[in-house]
Amino acid sequence: MTMRSVYEETPTVYEDLDKPYPLDDYPSDRELLESDDADLRVQAALALGHRRDARATAALLRALTDADDNVRFQAIESLGRLRAPEAAERLTAIAETREFFLAFPALDALARIGDGSVVGRLLALLDDEVLQVAVIDTVGRLGDESVVSALAALLDRPEAPTAAVAQALAAVHDRAPAAARVRDRIRAAMRPVRTQQVLDAVHRPAAGPRALAFLVGCLEGPAAHRALTRLLGRAEAREEAVRALVADGAHVVDILLEQLSAADLEVREPELGGDAALLLDRQAIGVDPGQRPDQRGLAVIDVARGTDDEVGHGAPGA
Repeated sequence: MTMRSVYEETPTVYEDLDKPYPLDDYPSDRELLESDDADLRVQAALALGHRRDARATAALLRALTDADDNVRFQAIESLGRLRAPEAAERLTAIAETREFFLAFPALDALARIGDGSVVGRLLALLDDEVLQVAVIDTVGRLGDESVVSALAALLDRPEAPTAAVAQALAAVHDRAPAAARVRDRIRAAMRPVRTQQVLDAVHRPAAGPRALAFLVGCLEGPAAHRALTRLLGRAEAREEAVRALVADGAHVVDILLEQLSAADLEVREPELGGDAALLLDRQAIGVDPGQRPDQRGLAVIDVARGTDDEVGHGAPGA
């Protein structure tokens, strides 16, 4: 039986690659990685990654030096699927070559593996215009509060990747054991030009509105509060925007009232219940349907717990 006929006669291997197959059932895959046929080597690397068997790691690491870039590409992806920590050093070195065809999947594989020890080396790649967004994403998924300054510095650029930076900083925050410290670092890193980049992004359609709302919520001042009220009109951003507004307390009420009278359809869209006077989704923050928000305050609940417990209310004597 030839090496190619092994695949021709075992089509079930490829019928459902998401199912784990014991490596011992198909020992030929490791042999096929030594084939003279590059197509077979690609298929073998693909199959080994989908087997979810860590014993394939050594063979896939050897395939990283294959003469064929397609084989190397598939070996990189498969090492990411296996979440093989032994591959982190080699994959980082591939990313550092800045060759897009292999560096891009290497960054994705590193994010899957989750080894934060390589983040320092990845920060040096943030200046690569081609790989930049992929590097930002990987740094956000692997880094801790120490990466905040480097990510925020990207907002100094005229064409700043604001949406990607917001996603990465939100990811660092969401994973941090001391989330408040991450917020403090972000706030400290926000120079005027960086703050303006974030506020400008609110007026542009972009992916990840929840992350953008998080980043705006780290800012201070009336301009940030106005930006948060705009984000209330985006369903994905609303909960995060509400959290930030609630945390800022009663001094944001005047800004909310200002938005009520503004002809801003993004804020006053039907999703908010058809009653512009509510402004905030009463299901999300517990505004009493019979109470109009005014300069005396708002009725709200603890959004994090999602209960009806009042953590702030408006009218004196309420």
